Amino acid sequence: MKVLMITPRVDMEHDVFGFIHSWVDELSKRVERLDVITFKVGKTDLRENVNLYSAYSKYQPIKFLKLNRFLLSLTPKVDVVFTHMYPWLPIAAAPYAKVFRKPLIMFNAHGHVDFKKKLAANLVDRVVTSSERGFNIDTPKKNIIGQGIDTKKFKPDERKVGGDFEILSVGRIDKIKGYDILIRAVDILVNKKHKDIRLKILGPVYDDGYYQELIHLIKKYKLEEKVVFLGAIPFSKVEKIYKDAYIYASASTTGSLDKTTLEAMSCSLPVIVCNEAFLEIFDEEMKEKCYFEKENYRELAEKIEYFMENEEKELRKRLREIIVKNHSVENLVENLVRIFESVRR
Repeated sequence: MKVLMITPRVDMEHDVFGFIHSWVDELSKRVERLDVITFKVGKTDLRENVNLYSAYSKYQPIKFLKLNRFLLSLTPKVDVVFTHMYPWLPIAAAPYAKVFRKPLIMFNAHGHVDFKKKLAANLVDRVVTSSERGFNIDTPKKNIIGQGIDTKKFKPDERKVGGDFEILSVGRIDKIKGYDILIRAVDILVNKKHKDIRLKILGPVYDDGYYQELIHLIKKYKLEEKVVFLGAIPFSKVEKIYKDAYIYASASTTGSLDKTTLEAMSCSLPVIVCNEAFLEIFDEEMKEKCYFEKENYRELAEKIEYFMENEEKELRKRLREIIVKNHSVENLVENLVRIFESVRR
């Protein structure tokens, strides 16, 4: 089978899109040829059957022209067209898929719904997503295939002994990530005499205004030594940050399965989230211990305190098992190829 994939970036070092490299690599093992149109190519280590085509330009019209040129030349030569992440990509690819009679599949795993997403869902042959809430449009085209976590990269390690109790949260500095809720929870714990606590936030600043609000909040609560911003770190090094943490906490309200939380689970870290999408994959014990009400920083503080006092080895093990069974990159690609074959003309 020959597949055309369209995705934002292929770069194994990129802090946000680095995971795409593992998707491309795994998919290339299952197909005869994989052509990839992307908008930025960085460091790669891919098989000979992968062809990368960069549509990069700092000028939007030129980028669009490059994309269309590649779509025109490559679509007739493949069996399936697969778009990844952005809803405007299947919209752009749809005319070529229709003219050349090629099935069009889109992956999208974000709770937000807008006109572009609705239009894309109407244009494609199949929608693939990570969970039921990952694509909040009611359509018979929807297929749940998992998130695609590299469980060999994100794996359990020896737990460190001593030092501060480190809480990790990963994601761009943006209001939807709710870092202010985490900071308020840390303040409660510090005031309860948990002086050995530290919150590490890993991710680039997307919203400088919100970042300044967080800095002001940290100063207000005198938490300068308790909250650390790590900035952006290459994807090839990020697993070490997970392994240095004791627990993972997220106040994100995206409405879909956050990839970073799944990476933490793959490392057997206890996770504490308020994202309702995780209720689909948590068992009853996890719902009790790993889930808190949105914006309820007092409840979040209680959940963190519980894991400060309880190691929960069996719970850690089960959290990883969820990822290995349902959300590994191997599982995702196997499901994806099965769908490609079902729609292939």
